[in-house]
Amino acid sequence: MYNKFTNREKILLAITAVLIVAVVYWYFMLSPQLTSRMDLANEKLILQSQVEKLEATVVTEDEALVMIEEVNTQLQEYLDKYQAVLLTEDIDKLLTSSVDKYQLKPASISISTPEEILATTQTDTTQSDGTDDTQPESQSNTSSVYQVSITHSLTGTKANLENYVDYIRSLSGVQISTMTMTSAKEGGGQSIAITYVLSMVEA
Repeated sequence: MYNKFTNREKILLAITAVLIVAVVYWYFMLSPQLTSRMDLANEKLILQSQVEKLEATVVTEDEALVMIEEVNTQLQEYLDKYQAVLLTEDIDKLLTSSVDKYQLKPASISISTPEEILATTQTDTTQSDGTDDTQPESQSNTSSVYQVSITHSLTGTKANLENYVDYIRSLSGVQISTMTMTSAKEGGGQSIAITYVLSMVEA
């Protein structure tokens, strides 16, 4: 039957057969591979994008230490401010109660911002070396001391003012800087302006 075709028809049949084989090969072999390669290429681009984002968010050890140090500094500043507020409130309560106790009339009061000072104290101890002799040892302890400068103006009787001054002097950690007592212009009695430094050890 094949011999019945002319040469031209045989050539056309051969070309058609080759095209059919090529199409079948493309459809079943090359097309899935190309699709798979395109999917892999797209997945690679997505993964590269994710890696770049992760690299942008990753910080070095030095950068992390700097960030931690900044946070610690800010936290310490907040704690210092909070401690200063607490100390100021405690001092204000102490002075208010003492003024009421000695029946004085406050004219004005000024309390500076507490300033922290590290104080070191030496403690002598003895330690036995297993014999009758004991070896003295000195230990140093460091504590935080907060100092505030207080200027207080009051009016009242001379006796009550003197009792108030004696009370201030009796407080631990108080150093009076200046003190001026004058006659009050209104209502008689005396007025006093006293400035002193109060030191408070952190508990």
